[in-house]
Amino acid sequence: LYKNDYQKFIDYNIRDVQLVDKIDKQTGLMELALVIAYKGGVNYSDVMGTTAIWDSIIYRYLNQRNIAIPPNKNTPKSPYPGGYVKDPRVGKTDWVVSFDLNSLYPNLIVQYNMSPETLVDDRRYTSGVDHYLNGGKADCEFAVAANGSAYRKDKQGVLPEIIIGLYDERRVTKNKMLEVQQQDEKTPSPELKREANRLANTQQAIKILLNSLYGALGNAYFRYFELAMAEGITLSGQLSIKWAEKTINEAMNKILGTDDDYVIAIDTDSIYVDMGPLVNKVNPADPVKFLDKACAEKFEPILEKGYA
Repeated sequence: LYKNDYQKFIDYNIRDVQLVDKIDKQTGLMELALVIAYKGGVNYSDVMGTTAIWDSIIYRYLNQRNIAIPPNKNTPKSPYPGGYVKDPRVGKTDWVVSFDLNSLYPNLIVQYNMSPETLVDDRRYTSGVDHYLNGGKADCEFAVAANGSAYRKDKQGVLPEIIIGLYDERRVTKNKMLEVQQQDEKTPSPELKREANRLANTQQAIKILLNSLYGALGNAYFRYFELAMAEGITLSGQLSIKWAEKTINEAMNKILGTDDDYVIAIDTDSIYVDMGPLVNKVNPADPVKFLDKACAEKFEPILEKGYA
């Protein structure tokens, strides 16, 4: 087209730019990409990846503390388990409720204090998702993930410290965003709208960065890749979501006096629960309001107690 019909080539480019601009006005993707680039200290072209941006974040964190980064190493690629997905129960189900674990993988990194410098020699302790689901323990002075990889507890790891810092920053930014949005509702102004959008993009950028960390840690070309740690995250994730399944089923069977499986599907960090039998038993006037209240006041505390 460039060679044979130059005007049409130009027209196509103009139209493409108009479409991209229209899409961006709806999604705000470009501004979000700019915020992520500045937040991570990388070029714009690195924003859609994970390893370069987290390499930069960790480098800047360590540099401020006068700590040298380790050299890159060639790690052989080898497969390891991923998240747990339960085959969905086939057929129509009335009154399904989903429970979702917030930022599962970043929180597991903090929970087990996972970081390359806290990993204990890759020694393996008692392991296996089923071992812990059945009440087994790992008796040692370390934090032991579901795959048996162990982590020191005498000092906080670099990765958990970065995650906690980003979480705190996101919470402050989100609160400030809500504050500005309320001000804009009372006294609308272009300046307040711009500030609200800026804060919304910042908190969204931090959320994306947090959720992309596991993608980098699970990449054999990442400077800080450790197979034991990557596997520890996914298997501990399996343990966490299966623990939710076990807890909800115990609660539902106790309430209904049954011995059934009420979790009809699981996808890595979410469980989908068949609340139909509970609705039928109680027969509320408004099932949606009833389920909202039951989940907030009954089932969420049950899950929290189960995890504790």
